[in-house]
Amino acid sequence: MSDTNCYLGSAIFGDHCVLPDDIMTREILRFKTKKNFKIIIGTAVDFSSSIKLNKFSNIFVNMYCTVGYNPVNLGELTNGCDNDFFSLLESHLLEKSNKIVAIGECGLNYEKMKYSKNFQIMIFKKQIELAIKYHKVLYLC
Repeated sequence: MSDTNCYLGSAIFGDHCVLPDDIMTREILRFKTKKNFKIIIGTAVDFSSSIKLNKFSNIFVNMYCTVGYNPVNLGELTNGCDNDFFSLLESHLLEKSNKIVAIGECGLNYEKMKYSKNFQIMIFKKQIELAIKYHKVLYLC
């Protein structure tokens, strides 16, 4: 059995994705491992979840992760720090030990329109470029 869309108990409140603390995350992963989940893919939706999931994928043998931004969670990128995020993301992709299997959860969301179409397209294009450059799957929402 596999869980290919594991949010690890994350909940989206406004512009923030809230992940459980490290102890709770470890317990969730231990539970999934005991229940015969052979592969767990943690799905990132923003900066915090990208970093946390990358960390835990290196702790748990059967865990892999995605890194990236869901279009409804672009708030922290609107202040011009998108280049910082993508530089940090690239540093994780360059690590030989990384278990990052995809870029995402990404895409466009014009239904909720929290962010302009042009901004969403710009961030989406950056994620597509990373997926191509590092030969990763593009995980669409």
